[in-house]
Amino acid sequence: MPIAIEIQPFEPSDAAYAALAAIGASTPPQYALDYEFRDADDWRAFDDSCAELRRPLRRYLAVEPGGAIVGYAYWFDV
Repeated sequence: MPIAIEIQPFEPSDAAYAALAAIGASTPPQYALDYEFRDADDWRAFDDSCAELRRPLRRYLAVEPGGAIVGYAYWFDV
């Protein structure tokens, strides 16, 4: 039976940033991009810098029915 994953807009919270960091930490370093962080504070700092520079940032989360965040996607202007 397929799992119903829901795509949700990112809402900043400690749990959401921790999930981003856990996913980022699971990515082997050789495959991580410049903006794939392994620490929640780095994600927050990135978001803060985008806001400070008034650069658009959109992030979405893939959420399992039980609420576990299992993936993310984002778009930002560089």
